[in-house]
Amino acid sequence: MFEDFSERARRIVFFSRKVAGERGAAAIGVEDLMQVLVLEDQADYAKLFTESAVPGASRMAVPTHRPFLTAEVAREIQRGLEPLMQSKAKSLPTSVDMPLSEAAQRVLLAAMELSEVLRGPAMPSRIQVQQVEPLHLVAAVLSENTSATAEILNQAGIASEAVIAAIKSGEYS
Repeated sequence: MFEDFSERARRIVFFSRKVAGERGAAAIGVEDLMQVLVLEDQADYAKLFTESAVPGASRMAVPTHRPFLTAEVAREIQRGLEPLMQSKAKSLPTSVDMPLSEAAQRVLLAAMELSEVLRGPAMPSRIQVQQVEPLHLVAAVLSENTSATAEILNQAGIASEAVIAAIKSGEYS
């Protein structure tokens, strides 16, 4: 499944497991994906490791990219996600296998489908999207229009049309 995902998108899914485990969730949820997606967009993965950082250890090197979200919108989304991210139980060690929630599975499949649709037949004027990128995940979350996470994005002013236009522009890959 993840062979169609860019390194950035795979990293988001991978670190979503860490976030879900820390809050004791039974499965990786859409809110976990979105939380990490915002951190990734803002190039702020360091926040995932502040508690477990070993003094003097080198920081993870992550390639830079142009963020899609403004810092203000990113903070607004994170504030909206806070109530969804409450600890449910004792933290789970990362060695414990954790499934994706049904909603998270739908989001990942929708992102793959969107990537395929946008790839479409070769046309001279169309940007060819080769892999699922983080913005495909954002658009897929928005397609779950009844979810609390999609509502948070909508309240932050993130529109599906703008996300798809950004994907097509290729500026945020």
